[in-house]
Amino acid sequence: MKTFVRNSLSRMASQAAGKVSLFAWTMVLARQLNPEGFGAYVYIIAMAAMIGIISDYGLGNLTTREVARRPAEEGRYLLHTHLLRLVLASGAFALFIIAVAVLPGFRGVQPAAVILGITIFTVSVVNGFNAILNAREELQWSSFMTALVPLLTLASGAVFLRMGWGLAGAAAASVAAGAVVIAAETALFRSKGIHFSRPLDKDFIKHLVRKGFPFFLVSLLSALIVSLDSVLVETLRGKEAVGMYGASFKLILSLMILPSAIGDAAFPVWSRDSRENAAPKKLPLGRMLGTLFPAGASVAVILFLASGFLVPAVFGPKFIPAIPVLKVHAWALAFMYVSSPLMIRLMVTNRLRDIYVTFIVVAAVNTLLNLLVVPVYGPVGAAAVRVFTEALNFFMLMRCTVRSEKTAAPGSAPRKDARTGPGEAR
Repeated sequence: MKTFVRNSLSRMASQAAGKVSLFAWTMVLARQLNPEGFGAYVYIIAMAAMIGIISDYGLGNLTTREVARRPAEEGRYLLHTHLLRLVLASGAFALFIIAVAVLPGFRGVQPAAVILGITIFTVSVVNGFNAILNAREELQWSSFMTALVPLLTLASGAVFLRMGWGLAGAAAASVAAGAVVIAAETALFRSKGIHFSRPLDKDFIKHLVRKGFPFFLVSLLSALIVSLDSVLVETLRGKEAVGMYGASFKLILSLMILPSAIGDAAFPVWSRDSRENAAPKKLPLGRMLGTLFPAGASVAVILFLASGFLVPAVFGPKFIPAIPVLKVHAWALAFMYVSSPLMIRLMVTNRLRDIYVTFIVVAAVNTLLNLLVVPVYGPVGAAAVRVFTEALNFFMLMRCTVRSEKTAAPGSAPRKDARTGPGEAR
C-alpha cells in the first residue's frame, strides 16, 4: 500500500506538471492562432491520434502487464516491442500522409500536418520505454518523461511561434520535444542497466502480434471515442467550431490527473495480484471508486460554475462562444473519473472482450448521435453527446466489472490469458 500511495502521489505530481505545461501550451496556441487556426491544430492532433494508435498496437498495456508478472523478461520485451513499434509506426505514418493528401479537413495546413505526423514515431517510442518503467513501478520516471514532453513543447513552441512559424512551428515543437525525451529515456535505461535483450526471436514477435491484438482493439476504440467527435465537428461545422469544442475538451482532459495517476499506479499491482482466476485482492476497487466519483463530481460542479470566467481568461475573448460548450462538457468528468480504474480492472483480469464490446457500442453511439446533433447544435451538441457517451461507457464497464468479480472466484478453472509465450514454461 505504501508503494501504491508513493507511486500515485509521484504520478499525480508529474502529471500535474505535465498538465499545467500542456494547459499553458494550449493557451498560447489558442491566443496565437485564433479560433480557426486552433481548430486546424485540434483536427490534425485528433487525426494523428486515431491513426497513430496503430503504432502502439496495445503493446504498452501488454508490456506493463506481462513484465510486472515476469520482471526477468523486461529486456526481451524492450527489444521486440520497439522493433515492432517502428514497423507499425512506419505504416501508420504512411496512412496519415495519405489522409493528409485526400481529406478536405487538411486543406491549407498540409505542411504542418506532415511535420506533426512525425510524432507518431516519437510518441510510440516514448510509450515503449514508459511501459517498462510502469511495470517496474518506477512511475516517478515514466511520469517525469511524460510530463517533459509538453514542457519542452511549450518552451520550444513559444520560441517558434515568436519567430512567426505559426502552425508549422507548433508541429515542429512537438517533434523536437519527443526527440529530446527519447534521448533522455535511452540514457536513463543505460544508467539502470536495462538493455535490449538479444537475440531477435521471430516467434516472440509473432506472439506479441497475436497477444497484442485484443489490447490494440481496446486502444483503437478508445482513441476513436476520444478523438472522433473533434473530427466530426470539423467535418460538419468547420474549423472555428472545432476550435471552440477543442478548447473546452482540452480543459476537460487537463483535469484528469487524479484518476490517471491512481489507475497507472494500480495497473502493475493488480497485474501481479491476478495470477490466478480470481479478482485482485489488493487495492479494493469499491474504495477507489468511492473516492473518485465524488472527486469527479466536485470538479464538474466547480468547472461548470467557473466556465464563464475561465474560458476568456485562458483562451481570450475570441473564445467566449466556448463557454456554453464547457458548461455542458464539465459533467462528463463525473463519469470519466470512475471509468478509468474499471477499464484497468477488466484488463488485468483478461476481460478484454468486455472492454472492446463496450467501446464498440460507445463509439457507434457517439458517431451516430454526433451526426444527428452537431449539424443542428454545433459544438454544444457535441459536448452533450460526450456527456451521454461517457455515462454509457461507465455503466457498461461497471456492469462488466461486477459480473467479472462475481464469476472470477478462487478455485475456478484456470483462465486462458497471455502470460505464456514462445519458449516459456507452460
